[in-house]
Amino acid sequence: MSPTRVRRILSSEIERLTPDLVDLLCGSVNDGAALGFLPPLLPESGRHYWLSLQEELVAGSRVLLGAFADDVLIGAGQLALPKWTAMRRRAEIQKLLVARASRGRGVERALMSALHDEALFRHRSLVVLITRRGDPTEQFCRGMGYREDAMVAGDPASERHDVLTLYQDLADPIGTFRPDLVAPRPG
Repeated sequence: MSPTRVRRILSSEIERLTPDLVDLLCGSVNDGAALGFLPPLLPESGRHYWLSLQEELVAGSRVLLGAFADDVLIGAGQLALPKWTAMRRRAEIQKLLVARASRGRGVERALMSALHDEALFRHRSLVVLITRRGDPTEQFCRGMGYREDAMVAGDPASERHDVLTLYQDLADPIGTFRPDLVAPRPG
């Protein structure tokens, strides 16, 4: 297999790449990944999801990256860019997906690094993501320097998992406390 190449996927490419994107999303969800969908995720639902992103991609409020090997899509990740003034330095990583056969081969790290680069290019240095406690994504992100910001407890009776918000300040890679970046808490 050739080296992984990560690049932006334009809105004009979504229709052509939809079958591959659907396979990535359905495969990940149906393997148990916490991506905002419940298994079993059917291809038609996956197709609807990917096509629904076109408007945000055109508007520039979302970036979609694809990881390719031999021109085959083996991974994808998104960067959501809030438009609100108070959140101008923030970006949220969403739907980091890697094909089962390519997991553990550095594709995740290549996508995450490229998403960080995209965030910095857009002057977004505070990167957040939401995942499930105990999910492999949590360990991977902590290994990349992410820290826990918040946790919402799950309900053990219903087998709901704890949900974590992790963050990394790309402008402060050593993780020192920056009081100038913390908004004062009311009263």
